[in-house]
Amino acid sequence: MSRLAVVAFDLVLGLSGILVTRTAVKDFGKLHSRVRERRTKSSGVLHETKTVATEEMEEHFFYQMVNLTQVLYLHFCETCDGKNARTLALVLSTWSIWRYRDRFPVNSFSRNYEGGENGRWFESVENFLYRAKKWQYVFYKTCLLHGLNVSSAIFGSSRSSSSKTTTILTTHGERFQLYWLCLNASYVMEFFLQTLVKKKYGTQSNALLMNQFLMVVSSLSAFPVVVHRVHPIAFVAALALNFLNRKQETANVCLTCVACVVFDRL
Repeated sequence: MSRLAVVAFDLVLGLSGILVTRTAVKDFGKLHSRVRERRTKSSGVLHETKTVATEEMEEHFFYQMVNLTQVLYLHFCETCDGKNARTLALVLSTWSIWRYRDRFPVNSFSRNYEGGENGRWFESVENFLYRAKKWQYVFYKTCLLHGLNVSSAIFGSSRSSSSKTTTILTTHGERFQLYWLCLNASYVMEFFLQTLVKKKYGTQSNALLMNQFLMVVSSLSAFPVVVHRVHPIAFVAALALNFLNRKQETANVCLTCVACVVFDRL
């Protein structure tokens, strides 16, 4: 596929994810809001007896917009040779989307596995998956979101010396596109699988199996992107700032850029 065709595909994919999530909030929001109205501490998409809350769907809507912003920025980086222009695009794209973060709910993964209403921890496949998803999200945000964005701005689209590897790992390359498809599927697949279980079209065991399969495939597809496109300094700096300077995404991205520039000049 040509670069233009891939950009068009990514644009349609991103808009589709936004539309699917937004219509879910609109169509099922009132019904699912009862999850919180009943003062249930835990909700989520993995437990058979739980229901995903409206706030969780709204948070997914925000991250669908983050996905679209990121992929358009990455495509821009590959058509721009100037480091300063890429860095400016990074700061503007980060600021333009994360400035709206406080307008969307923030849902803690731990609410889904720390014992529900009685405050006790209970062991199950679902709870293990929730814990895995929590750290998978931390890795995504610090490495594959901020780390990848900063690396693309400061170091370019690939750290590999092989021209073949560089080609297939560019944003319009097949390996990155596989990762990107898995990431976008992850945001909507959980809702879809829970709906099948609730409507008795599927079993809970199959839904959990599909979730595990999606987590494994997504992680494997992300591996070459992490190795060849994310600079270790960008990842480490973003990870540290994620815990040291919480909820300051634009500032953290700028500080991560500074760390990478300093390292690059050593």
